[in-house]
Amino acid sequence: MRPGPMPPRPALVRQTLVLEDQTTGRQYGALRVSYCTGTFDADRLSTDFVISDAAEYTALGLHKPTLFSVRPTDVKQLPWCSQYFCAPGYRKSQAIVAGVLSSAQIAEFERLKKAHQGR
Repeated sequence: MRPGPMPPRPALVRQTLVLEDQTTGRQYGALRVSYCTGTFDADRLSTDFVISDAAEYTALGLHKPTLFSVRPTDVKQLPWCSQYFCAPGYRKSQAIVAGVLSSAQIAEFERLKKAHQGR
């Protein structure tokens, strides 16, 4: 797997992992993530996780309304390294932004995730 195209996109961390390289026995960190988009398809607004309130997306370090896919097929597992995780251009001088979802946002994400598992 290779890093995606630049510029980097925000991602929602769904799971953290410690894995072991079967060849070397060396442990390394990995994340399971859902990438976001600022492009909204009308058919996905009710089925994916959307942060559209300005106060909420600003508090998370986002610069505009953002949609995160909750579809299991859109989850990516990536090694924790600078090739995959770096700050976007508008945030470069501020390093990686690690926002934390509110309890209500976590509940909504979990509700949407369960809805997708039943499909």
